[in-house]
Amino acid sequence: MSFSEIDIIDKIATHERSIQGVNYSYLGAQNPGGKPNVPGVLHLSPHFLCRQIAFNNEWKNFAEITSYLLVCPREAYGGKLSKIESLAIPFGERWRNKFQDRNTIAEISRDLPRVLLLELSSAKYRTDIEHDGIAWVGWEFTFNVEYQEIGNMTRSFFYNVTDYGAIGDGAADDTAAIQLAINMAENGGIVAIPPGTYRITSSLTFPLNTDYPSIILAGAGKETTILSFSLASSAPCIPIGLTSIQRNIEICNLTIRGVANAQYGLHFEDMAFCRFENINIDGITDTGVRGETGNNQNVFEQVRVFRPPSFGFINYGVANRYNNCIVQGASPVGSSGIGFAIHEAGAVYNGCIADTCDKGFDVSQYAYSIVLNGIHTEKCQHGIRITAGDVPYPNSTTILGGLVYTSSTSSNGGILINRSNRTTIMGLHVELTSSGSSFQAQSAASNVQLFNCNFLDSASANIDPTAIVTIY
Repeated sequence: MSFSEIDIIDKIATHERSIQGVNYSYLGAQNPGGKPNVPGVLHLSPHFLCRQIAFNNEWKNFAEITSYLLVCPREAYGGKLSKIESLAIPFGERWRNKFQDRNTIAEISRDLPRVLLLELSSAKYRTDIEHDGIAWVGWEFTFNVEYQEIGNMTRSFFYNVTDYGAIGDGAADDTAAIQLAINMAENGGIVAIPPGTYRITSSLTFPLNTDYPSIILAGAGKETTILSFSLASSAPCIPIGLTSIQRNIEICNLTIRGVANAQYGLHFEDMAFCRFENINIDGITDTGVRGETGNNQNVFEQVRVFRPPSFGFINYGVANRYNNCIVQGASPVGSSGIGFAIHEAGAVYNGCIADTCDKGFDVSQYAYSIVLNGIHTEKCQHGIRITAGDVPYPNSTTILGGLVYTSSTSSNGGILINRSNRTTIMGLHVELTSSGSSFQAQSAASNVQLFNCNFLDSASANIDPTAIVTIY
């Protein structure tokens, strides 16, 4: 058993001893022979793996740690299980309450900063736990752990921000510590940010990764790792590729929170092959995610933007993918807030949601070969708009399924198509609960095809006689 595993078991044991009724939880490899003090906990680590994932230059250390809670021998009380169960069964709920509590996990992570993930994965009531020739009644609890142990590595690719001085208490300025950890990963690696609130007073930047090794900025979860940006003047929280080429950047499992002068959550330009996953963005003063021309082939997965005054997402890039991203409250309904402002070529939006925005999905100038697959708009003044104020107009937009649901009173509250060419809509359901039109094609809409769509409203579809629309 490695040293780091013993450290982790010792910390788990400390919290186990605080559970009502548990007097003993044996540390590390100190499981006793014979009959232990009961109720007591023994520990094993039957599965351990340390491996390198070559593509990301990423070391991962995995351990499965098992806690065996021995309540009493199977033959106690004359072998009457009903009596034994009344003592043993309540422990399962107490364990779940203790180790599914975020405060417990956060405390362990603070004390053991090399722990990247700790979760109680299973709890089994058993009447056949064997220890030293005795059958015991009790529980088997399994913890999954992912952690860093330098001793197992020929070279370290983990950079835990707490090793560089980050505190994560929401008060200390952690900017320099986090930036230093990111800079240390210029040749590739994982910058790990344990649970906590990290106060940041200037934009976080990535080093120039000349040979494009992967640099991963990884929190412990978007509910537990919070980057709190209090900037001196208006600036993006995390800029990427604005001054140099950036490739293979990944940011995941954290919240980007604007407190002061946070103009954009993410702002990028010359950026490719990057990934953003499981991220919350809130408190920004302009736009959640903004991409300029020059970015391409990036993936946004489960990125959620709350209450952006201007745009949730706006991008002028090429061949980007958006999977299950959400924008909520893009500016007050009736003003100019847009959930997804699409000026891209070859972009695909899968299962994305715009909720309580002025415009949900706005396919506009420069947009070419756009796919909206299974999208959903809720309580937006305008659900989907495909038009532009100037050339080049949107061309080749495909909508595959999805739901547009709104209480809009606008005449084009559902779908508006105007200055555009080649729009195909298949299997879309549009429903307005107040006055307005669920579908409107204006005079400059060209080559619109509708297949098996449902448009439900009080005003019915509104199609200009000069628009070129075919309904199947």
